[in-house]
Amino acid sequence: MNPPRLSLDDYLKSLPNRCPGCGYHPRTQGCACAGERLKFSGQAITTAAHPDDRAKVEAAIRQLAATGRPFSANDARSLHGVVGGVVGATFTAMRKAGVIKSCGDDDSTGESAHGHRIYRWVSASAVAA
Repeated sequence: MNPPRLSLDDYLKSLPNRCPGCGYHPRTQGCACAGERLKFSGQAITTAAHPDDRAKVEAAIRQLAATGRPFSANDARSLHGVVGGVVGATFTAMRKAGVIKSCGDDDSTGESAHGHRIYRWVSASAVAA
């Protein structure tokens, strides 16, 4: 039995370096497609609903960024203990604000991530130096 064939759109969306919402541009460019708009809307809602958690995550990111060494969300979680969508939303906001920049990725060693890719981050000022 042959696996189901993907449409070109679905194939492009499945590639790790393409926009998961539309598939037509690199993931790093940002996106105005419906999927990305919904994601950013959800991030804004979860951040607004959990301002104390947002502050904890942001403080951990700033603390780790100040070291000048690469770090991941797992490293930050060990400092703030927050779980849920507010963590990813805060990392996205800190990236967009120019506080941190992606510096690669690793396979997660955390039990809940099941070996999925996690981003490594570094202070944006460390990259510029």
